[in-house]
This record gives sequence, structure tokens and C-alpha cells, in this order.
Amino acid sequence: ILPFAKHITTGTPFLSVKLAMTLDGRIADRKHQAKWITGETARAEVQRMRKRADAVMVGAGTVCADDPSLLCRLPDSGDLIRVVVDATGRTPAGARVYTDSAADRTIVATTARGAARKGKAWTRRGARVWTFAPDSTGRVPLRKLMKKLGREGYLHVLCEGGGTLAGGLNDAGLVDEFAIFYAPAVLGDARAVSGLAGQGSLLSRMTRGKIASVRHFGEDLLICLRPERI
Repeated sequence: ILPFAKHITTGTPFLSVKLAMTLDGRIADRKHQAKWITGETARAEVQRMRKRADAVMVGAGTVCADDPSLLCRLPDSGDLIRVVVDATGRTPAGARVYTDSAADRTIVATTARGAARKGKAWTRRGARVWTFAPDSTGRVPLRKLMKKLGREGYLHVLCEGGGTLAGGLNDAGLVDEFAIFYAPAVLGDARAVSGLAGQGSLLSRMTRGKIASVRHFGEDLLICLRPERI
């Protein structure tokens, strides 16, 4: 209901940001190792989240570090679209999202710089390349990307990281729901990867919202937060 209402009223998709992190807010260690922070039961719930979404979105860092497929492994999961946000052409053409049997369901959001560097290689197996004028920081303009996804008919986008993309979406005020899995673990390392690595804000202007649900999945805790602006 929420994705349909958001799309009808704004023309843009409902955006959920899923993060799996330690209690001290880290999604990977200092060597960018993230497998596995949460347990199998939590990861099974992520598959159900993918099944409910129209598209799964990640940043270039996630593709480079983990080489994920991002597909839903559940039966009758439909034609889930994968969106890779890669402004500079960092993601290798040999990554699974560009070479597997679902490569034609991959969209790369990039800039002219990224398209010139890797565009032909990305499209070799059928991936679509969307080129945007970069924002003031040289990155893909996330608000314009969400509007284009809405025009293409996608109602619900699930962002699965990493920290830079999640932080940018939060900075832009685009997140409709945070779905954060907390593992009963602490890294305690300032060099570990932050779950939300954006520009952020001061305490007086930080994102606040309402807790929509709190659920256990094995030893992990899933907290769903919906920002107050919705």
C-alpha cells in the first residue's frame, strides 16, 4: 500500500534502506569484510524483502567488495531489477550483475565519465546505462535517479548499501523507511565502515521518525524506522 500511495502522489518510488550492522553502527570491518554480520534467519528475511520490491539498489563499492548477485532466491520472485550507482566506472565489467543470466535486468546509473570508461562493457550482456549530469560533488544525482525510476514504473526500491550511498540518500531526504538489522556484536573500531557515511547533520537537525516495527530474526534485531517527513 505505501509504495503504491507514494508513487501515485509523487511519481517516485517508495525507498527502503536495508542495513545489516553491529550495535556500534558498522556494516563492515576495516578491511571491508561484511560476511556475515547477521545470521541466516536475518538473511532469509532479506530475501523476502527483495521479493516484495521492484528493484534492488547498491553503490559501486558494494559491487566491487562483494560481487553480489542481488537476485531473490525465493520461488516466484518475479523480475527483480538491479540498480548500480556508479558515477566513475569503478565496477568491473566481469561482475555478476553484468554477466549472469539476468544481466538484462541491471541498470547502471552513472555520469558521462563513467559511461565513457565502462559503458560499452556494461551493455555487452544487456545491462542498461542511464547517464546523468553529475551533481556538485561529481556523483550521480540521486533525486533525479529516483524520479527516473518512478517514470519507468518502479514502485518500491530496496537499497542494500553501502554506507556512502545510504548516507547520500539520507542527506537528500529520499529515504521512506530504514530497515536496520542489528547483530549482537561490536567491532569497536573507528576505521570500520559506517552504515550511513553521508554529510550528516547536527543534532538539532538529525533525522527523526517513528518506529514502525521491532522484530527478532534469530539472534538479530530488525528495527524499521520511518522518517517524520512522510
